Amino acid sequence: MDKRPRILIVDDETGPRESLKMVLKPFYDVFPANGRHDALTMLQATPVDLITLDLKMVDCHGTSLLKEIKSSCPNTQVIILTGYGTLKSAIEAIRCGAADYLLKPFQVTEILSVINRVITRPVVSGQMEAALHKLEQVTESHP
Repeated sequence: MDKRPRILIVDDETGPRESLKMVLKPFYDVFPANGRHDALTMLQATPVDLITLDLKMVDCHGTSLLKEIKSSCPNTQVIILTGYGTLKSAIEAIRCGAADYLLKPFQVTEILSVINRVITRPVVSGQMEAALHKLEQVTESHP
């Protein structure tokens, strides 16, 4: 049996964090974090596949935490969830390595769709690389 993907929800507001946890719990192993310190502590103890990250938190700005996360866990996918979205912050988040950027309040179907797409992206990418490698081997052995 395949293990369920692990998702870390980083948001300093209890309501949005718990709402997202309820939405994701049936499909994923979910770990909540109250801010920067909780998130970094959790990441040291538990590897995760994806992080949802609020931009505006009391103890830090989400973009600076995103940079820290990508520095220590470059393969971990991060989706920004914010109620204060701007084009400038979206561009900055994507440049810092965010896989996607969504506005709060989000639609349940939208967040599930985005998370599923982002989590499966590395798997699909790996499958494509393996197929290309096989194709190269075949074409090299048959000139």
